[in-house]
Amino acid sequence: MQKNKSVKWVFTGGEPFIDPGFMALARYISSLGTTHQLNVTTNGSVSASIYRQAVEIFDGITVSLHLERSDQEIQNTLDKLVMLNAGCMLSVNLMFLPGHQTEVQRIVDWLHFQNISFVVRKIMPNDNEIFTP
Repeated sequence: MQKNKSVKWVFTGGEPFIDPGFMALARYISSLGTTHQLNVTTNGSVSASIYRQAVEIFDGITVSLHLERSDQEIQNTLDKLVMLNAGCMLSVNLMFLPGHQTEVQRIVDWLHFQNISFVVRKIMPNDNEIFTP
C-alpha cells in the first residue's frame, strides 16, 4: 500500500460477522493510519451485542433485510436497526420476493418514521425453488 494513501474498506458477501476473527480484523483495519472508512454489509442475523461492538468500529453498516425470513426474525432485525441507527451511518437494503408488497409498504413506512436510509430491491426465487406468496 502506498504511504499517505487513504483506503475505504467494505466487507460484503455472506455474513462477515459469523467468522470468529472478523471483529479482530475490523479493529486492526480501523486502527491503520491509512483507513479512511470502514463499512460492512450484514443480513442482520447476529446478536445485538455483536452489533453494539460493531458501531464502535465501523463507519457504516448496511443491513440486507430479507422478507422471506420469519416474522419473528424480521422483527428482531427491525429492533436491531433502531440501535444501529443511533450508533453509525446505517442503510438498509430491503429485499423482497414477489407477493410481499403489503409487508414492504409497512416496513418502508417504519423506516421513514425511524429516519433510516434504505433502498428496495426486488429479488426473484431460484428456478429450482418453489415460491408461494
